[in-house]
Amino acid sequence: MKAPSRSDLGAMAGALTILLALGGCGQLNTSDHGTKVPHATRGGPSIPVKHVTHGTPPQPPALPTLPQPLGMSWASSTTGYLVAGKALYRTSNGGNSWTTWYHTSNLTAVAGAGLGSVWVVAGNALSEIGAGGQVARSIPLPSAGPVQQLSFPSADVAYLRAAGRLYGLDVAAGRWTNVSGPLGTVSAMDWVSSSDGYAVVGPTVWYTASGGQSWTKVFTAPVVGSGWTSQLVANSAQSVWLLLSGGVDGMSQTGFVLWHGTEEGTRWTTVTDEPYLAPTGYPSVHPAMATGIMQPGPLCAVGATTVYFAGWDANGSSHWVVLTNAPGSWHTYTIPITATTPQMFAFGPGGSFVATTGLSFASNAIGFFMGESRSGAGALMLTVDAGVAWKSVTSLTDS
Repeated sequence: MKAPSRSDLGAMAGALTILLALGGCGQLNTSDHGTKVPHATRGGPSIPVKHVTHGTPPQPPALPTLPQPLGMSWASSTTGYLVAGKALYRTSNGGNSWTTWYHTSNLTAVAGAGLGSVWVVAGNALSEIGAGGQVARSIPLPSAGPVQQLSFPSADVAYLRAAGRLYGLDVAAGRWTNVSGPLGTVSAMDWVSSSDGYAVVGPTVWYTASGGQSWTKVFTAPVVGSGWTSQLVANSAQSVWLLLSGGVDGMSQTGFVLWHGTEEGTRWTTVTDEPYLAPTGYPSVHPAMATGIMQPGPLCAVGATTVYFAGWDANGSSHWVVLTNAPGSWHTYTIPITATTPQMFAFGPGGSFVATTGLSFASNAIGFFMGESRSGAGALMLTVDAGVAWKSVTSLTDS
């Protein structure tokens, strides 16, 4: 078994909870597969925030620390939106600085940037935030449960996952329809167009080309037992990625397998797994690539075929491992653990694993790694060279 380098890890208890890449790449983040390429407290560093006056929306006081980011949505490689705490922030320079764009309680999701406006989930409504950071329209949510994923594959149609069900929204009419059909409890989804999407139920992947009017079973992962958590992200109908994790684990390792599906999900290839646990949890897997990942983190699909996969490794010196298959071959990059790096675990009585928020990319090269630092503050890491180097941008200053 791999030996963690930190003595504290020996006391860890509990299981890793993977927060799904809600909507593709990042917590409650949209997946838009058109012209843009996103599929993004105590003792932390400060985040000076410039407040923009928009008339009616209330503006919060400057935040002494960055709350944990809940998601990003990008309109272009320079203009994007970030939900953290009770605020929606906007950047026009690729994330180098942010301003408060909208403020309200119960903000949990952001999606749809690049469609002329941006949409947020606040309380029991989906609200369109237009030019100037003002609410242009609000649509009641179809379910009382918390929103687990939100996706705007086009300006006309949106999809939402709540309480394990899928709902489609006719944006013009403001009308929701249950599109789950007979699927059962859905644990992950991603939509590559208004009509084409994937959903995961247990270890099984389903595909629709009709906006959920009918579904076809395309893959059942050869894993053993139950308790597997799923992440699903897609570049297109011809490229989809499935990560199952947590069905088996060891003292400091969580079992996982990453697959790549092509041809509308009818052909699947195993990419990598946690090899120490492979004989128990997934005996038929033969990975094409070995990694040092011991605790899997988020996925993010970028461009036509690229996926980013982040995980945590305690061997030698604790660090994050970020894998990317761009441009057509696999590369491994590391992010050293510092006070402002997103953490896979938190020290406390007995220790406990915590999940990162996710990955979000504004372009093929510009991406953010979001999460919570060891102190409990929000953490943002930025790459501008497709993952080769990462720097902390938790302390954000206005230009």
